[in-house]
Amino acid sequence: MKLIASALLIGSAAAFAPAQTGKASTSLKAVDATKALGVQTPLGFYDPFRVFGDDPTAVDEEKFESARYIELKHGRVAMLAVVGYLVTYAGVRFPGAENIPCGFAALNEIPGMV
Repeated sequence: MKLIASALLIGSAAAFAPAQTGKASTSLKAVDATKALGVQTPLGFYDPFRVFGDDPTAVDEEKFESARYIELKHGRVAMLAVVGYLVTYAGVRFPGAENIPCGFAALNEIPGMV
């Protein structure tokens, strides 16, 4: 009985002790961008505006991967735009747009744009 009472008292005493604060640390994962896929010999890691900082060997990995996926997305949208331009020159039109010309001449012919 005494053992149970002392165990309960010891456990409750810890409730009034100051909180243990751990040392907070954050570590960023850095990647060596000079060894990334697509780095070419004449230029190396090409970052003229220093988007990733001054040191290309210590680039934030999350930011680097995000930029890589954004570049892929924009490249695919640009390729789709070129295909749309070529399809229009081939004569394919949506219903109701048969009389609209190709290229920049279409900007003057689109209803509601003038």
